[in-house]
Amino acid sequence: PECLQGDCPLLTQTLCLICSAKYEVVGPSDPVAATVGEDLILPCSLKPNISAVDMIVEWTLAESDQAVHLFHDGADDLRQQIPAYYDRTTLFREELKRGNISLKLSRVQISDGQKYRCFVVSNHASGVCSVQVVVVGTKPVVSAEGHRNGRVSLVCESTGWNPASEVEWLDSEGTILRAEPIESHRDTEDFSVKRRVTVEEGDTHKNISLTCRVSSHKHTKEEQIHVPQFGCLIILWEGNLIQPKLSIYFCSQCSRPSLKNIMNGRKTSVLLCG
Repeated sequence: PECLQGDCPLLTQTLCLICSAKYEVVGPSDPVAATVGEDLILPCSLKPNISAVDMIVEWTLAESDQAVHLFHDGADDLRQQIPAYYDRTTLFREELKRGNISLKLSRVQISDGQKYRCFVVSNHASGVCSVQVVVVGTKPVVSAEGHRNGRVSLVCESTGWNPASEVEWLDSEGTILRAEPIESHRDTEDFSVKRRVTVEEGDTHKNISLTCRVSSHKHTKEEQIHVPQFGCLIILWEGNLIQPKLSIYFCSQCSRPSLKNIMNGRKTSVLLCG
């Protein structure tokens, strides 16, 4: 029998609340960030925490209403599930008893960055919550491609970002450095970004650290690389074969003019820089 408002004794208030099926479906107020390849929880719950085991719980894409995950009559029904979500969605069955209708999404893909809706229907009421998912890429991988003629070439790469992602190089003081244009590539599942920067010899004297920052939709990931000092091993040979004179220098902060001064007038020399 239905409980009428105001007819519930204090001791049976909770039972009456369940009977009248008065509940809210509550989701997050802010977007949920997910990293490509990792698992994600789309949070949603009933308030108060009444059981959802006997209810219909339907997760869909907000834009198209296509089924992501359907639960009814105490069991999952994935016959109408979008193929892209096959074997990647899970409800927490034990948590349903406590009103937790959150959805676990495994192995997040770039295409999962959408708005989702969770519809809940019981005998006497219904409700809905929305979850906006923002997919961000992996942590940047920074490496040195080479050191040549007093220049260090560095490259920063990351996958899982969208085409509008920003890739920036910063010095140890947070100043944005001039870098090559962003390179982007899309394959069947991932979208990757790459950007190179060249550090001049004069900059490497500072023994600095550089940071690569990739950002999209107010979400940012960074990685730092230490740039070693530019140094040269100088071997000078003077005199002749009978009376040779060998001099060895190591210059940790050598500019080109200073190297020229050291080597000036020597007939034979070997210069190794790195």
